[in-house]
Amino acid sequence: MKCAAKRELERQRQLEWERQRRQELLTQRNREQESIVLLKARKKTLEFELEALNDKKTQLEGKLKDVRFRLSAQRREVEQTNQTRETRIAEITLLQQQLQDSQQWLGRLIPDKQSLNDQLKQVQQNSLHRDSLSSLQKAVEQKETSRQQLREQLDAVERETRAKLLEIDAFNTQLKDDCDCWKGELNGREGLFPSNYVKLTTDTDPSTQWCADLHLLDMLSPMERKRQGYIHELIVTEENYVNDLQLVTEVEITDALRKTHHLCSNTALSITL
Repeated sequence: MKCAAKRELERQRQLEWERQRRQELLTQRNREQESIVLLKARKKTLEFELEALNDKKTQLEGKLKDVRFRLSAQRREVEQTNQTRETRIAEITLLQQQLQDSQQWLGRLIPDKQSLNDQLKQVQQNSLHRDSLSSLQKAVEQKETSRQQLREQLDAVERETRAKLLEIDAFNTQLKDDCDCWKGELNGREGLFPSNYVKLTTDTDPSTQWCADLHLLDMLSPMERKRQGYIHELIVTEENYVNDLQLVTEVEITDALRKTHHLCSNTALSITL
């Protein structure tokens, strides 16, 4: 009896242990299933977050691409603007150099004036030299032709200069940089300087009658109006000189021809007698 009771007790104890073990395994299984569900939910959440991050990354990459494109376009625009400005400044410098060369050409006409005066003196001393008178007349005509050509060149340069200045003014207005440059000298070096730092070597204001278009005159800067006035005065002075010289030459030629005709008449009369 004792052995049977002992075996029964041992069997019940084994059954209880197995029941507890099954309960523990079931509880562990439930916990693991809950963990799996939580992990799946976490995985799903992370997938959503990853997708959102990928979308955000794509948006940021697109924005970055747009920013880089705009920066590249702005950089090209700035470089293009600088090149255009440098080209305009170079053109203005070239036109100013052409104006300076033309003024020097006009200045070189002064020795020709002295030479023509000397020739006029020789003609007055010997009015019978028709060849000299003819040469002098041709010289005057050549000077008149040269003056006319120079005047046409100066007019063309002035028109081109005004056109370039208008382009520069419009260009500077677009850049919000009103820079009126002038060619001058500073510390022994020549170059372009803002008009606020340039001073003319004369204080007298030239006439503004050279420009009939008051609107165009108002568009020019004061320094440019003075420069164009000085050029106009120089041309007018040279024209007056050539006209006066031509008038004197015509008077001298007429007088010489009259004296020659009178001398020929007296000679013919003497031969007849």
